[in-house]
Amino acid sequence: KQCLFINVLLTSDPHIDPDYNQFIDKNDDPRFFCRDYKPWGEQKSLVPSGGFPYGQYGCDLPVKSYVEIAKQIDYTDIVAHLQLGDIAAHGPLSVESYMKSFKVFSESHNQGIPLVFSIGNNDMFPNNQLGSTFTDNDEAENPVLASVLGNLTENKILKLNSSQQQTFLKGGYYSQTIQDLNVISLNTMMYAYDFLSQYENVSDDPRGQLDFLRGQIQKFKTSEQQYTVMSHICPGINAFNGFQQIQQKYFDQIFAILSLHKPQQWLCGHTHKDSFKSLHGVAILNAPGLSPNSYNNPAFRYLNFTNNTLKNYVQYFSSVQNANFIQKMTVKRHYSFTEQYLGEPSAEYLLQLKAKMKVNPKLYARLYEDSDLYYQDKRQFYLCATETLTAEQYQDCVDIWAFNEVTQPKS
Repeated sequence: KQCLFINVLLTSDPHIDPDYNQFIDKNDDPRFFCRDYKPWGEQKSLVPSGGFPYGQYGCDLPVKSYVEIAKQIDYTDIVAHLQLGDIAAHGPLSVESYMKSFKVFSESHNQGIPLVFSIGNNDMFPNNQLGSTFTDNDEAENPVLASVLGNLTENKILKLNSSQQQTFLKGGYYSQTIQDLNVISLNTMMYAYDFLSQYENVSDDPRGQLDFLRGQIQKFKTSEQQYTVMSHICPGINAFNGFQQIQQKYFDQIFAILSLHKPQQWLCGHTHKDSFKSLHGVAILNAPGLSPNSYNNPAFRYLNFTNNTLKNYVQYFSSVQNANFIQKMTVKRHYSFTEQYLGEPSAEYLLQLKAKMKVNPKLYARLYEDSDLYYQDKRQFYLCATETLTAEQYQDCVDIWAFNEVTQPKS
């Protein structure tokens, strides 16, 4: 069988903020979105003389920072750009600033590279609002989704055929094949706890997405093809706050459908944090965010596929603190998965890697050095999130870990 090698750019959560103002204190910010002047490690002596024009940890990404990062992306041999959502800032001050986020993204995107997009909870105005009738299982076009689609198609960076437009306008999902790379883009917002709490009498299959997923998987099974799932919100436990991200009844339905013909990988974002786990034989790869909102350095990935299976990814990052000192954003190589962990990011290998991280704190630390401010002493939370499915199981795991640390003698 002929080997098909494909390289893809993956970005997530840029939260491009046209409202960013380095001189606004968080206590005066009407959005209450952290303009708090906390430099790396909270070392007050490290305040740059020029202020924070390139952003702050805890804030969304200034326009100039996104533009400078985008200019340094190497598109050599890249066949697609997978974007995991949340292009707009948290709580933009106006619809104009919301629209500008998309405009900056569109103008910075390489026009010759196909874009595959998954909608995030901040990709609509107001944030997290898809309309009062969104969960009705009908064929009506959703006006909020139409607005999001319009933002991405205005500059012709998102090109969908009539069938893809129909499912996106109905529920924010679609499937796309680019040079034999099969991708199913899901709208996981409609399964998230925060979103669904707004509604009553929620359908077992809001907007028919699960039926669509079943049909796509059956098609790939019949043709004996592999595929990738991508979405904004990840299944399972958020490793950084212990919350269950997708309601259990939808989680169970999704993985029952996936079991018919499992994807090699599920790509997702939302947490802004680099993490990975194996769930029911599927590799769940949580991409880091470009926004430093979660006290992380902006990062993105190049993915290397062979026959629709992810064989490796290489991650790059840019230090916000360094940018403010030298007055420009510089992109640096962070790590290659296969070089750092001596294996491929498959579901099977991720299980082995989790077991190794459990006994080797340095292996866990490699994941976050240079990329995250508060990775130290979080290993137990991360590992508990990789091996539990519900919030209750997660808390039990954390409690047991804490008990063992107290009762076991130090070596």
